[in-house]
This record gives sequence, structure tokens and C-alpha cells, in this order.
Amino acid sequence: MVKGNKEKCLRHMEGRRGAGTRVCALLLAAVLAASALSGCGGDAPAEQAENTIEAAVGDTVPLEGGGMSFEIKGVSEEEEVKPSDPSGYFYYYEDIEGWHYYVVSGVIHNPEQEILSPEDFDVQAVRGNSLYETKAAMENSSASTFMGKGEETVAESPGLFLIVMVEDGKEPPKEVTLYYNEGLGEKKDTEQWDHGIRISVNK
Repeated sequence: MVKGNKEKCLRHMEGRRGAGTRVCALLLAAVLAASALSGCGGDAPAEQAENTIEAAVGDTVPLEGGGMSFEIKGVSEEEEVKPSDPSGYFYYYEDIEGWHYYVVSGVIHNPEQEILSPEDFDVQAVRGNSLYETKAAMENSSASTFMGKGEETVAESPGLFLIVMVEDGKEPPKEVTLYYNEGLGEKKDTEQWDHGIRISVNK
């Protein structure tokens, strides 16, 4: 995804504390583009890695340079996306009329308990030449909430959810790609990601 379009898409994400409740919501703006398949615009692939490997649900893929791996556990279509064990004030993806979430769920195996952050990852979802609105959401060490920007964990097996926004009645993506840098470092604006894991989710 070109830099300007990526920044525009991320601005659709905002956090708020629900009045009178014990939850916080991470919301995608209800008014996106006319079609989820072009929500972030441009010809696919929009953002590439220097090295990309193919994977499928059920695979456990090593993350280069960090002694970690990503286990791809499943895919599902959801009206809302919550952490595995929500409690207290927690962040989640709220039900939005006319839209649903296509979710690739997985776990980062982190035996050396290295520092991990949601900013270590990015997601691209495509069908043909069309792109979807996406987000990488990582659980905290207790799986009670999704972490926000700047938050970190040293958990041995934090959940990582590759979340795709799909308009109701539209087809889901064919491929979802997880991007990361060698040793897991935050991407700089002018660089490609070092590595990609392209997950085939629909034929």
C-alpha cells in the first residue's frame, strides 16, 4: 500500500471508552470507501517484503532473526473481535452495521520472551487487484485486551489476529500477508518490510 493511502486508512482507527461500560472499542469508521475491496485503494500488491514465503492455516512459520515463530491457527468471519479472555477495560473491534470482520487468528511463539509490539507487524489482504482495510491486533500477556500503539509484551505465546474489514455481501480476501522486519523491528517509512508470510485463505 502506498504510504499516503496507508496513513489515511490507519486514521480510520480510533479508540474510545464506552460510556457506562467496562470496555473500550477500537472502531473502524463506518464510512469507508464504497466497497471494502477498494477501501485503501491502489493496485495490489500495495506493500511488499523483500522476501515472502507461502503458508496455510495449520502451519507454524519461523520468524526470521528472532528465534520466534507464528502458528496460523484458523480463519473465521466475525461480527466483532474480542481478545481471548477479556476482562476489566479492554479493547476490541466493535460490530459495525453493513460490515463484518474476516480474521486470521494465530499465536506468536516467543520462548525467549523477547519484547513484542503490535507495531512489529503489518497486514495486507487482497483479492485480485483489490485491497481491504486491515489491522494486526496483538493480545497482552494475559490475553485480556488488545494492545494499543506503543504497548509491549514479553509473553511466551501472545495471540496475534490479522483482522480484515469486509462489506456484507462482498467476497473475502484470497490472501492475507503478515509483514515483519528481521529480528522484529518497526518499519521505517521509506523501507520495505524484510519478510512476508502470505497465507492462502480462499480459492
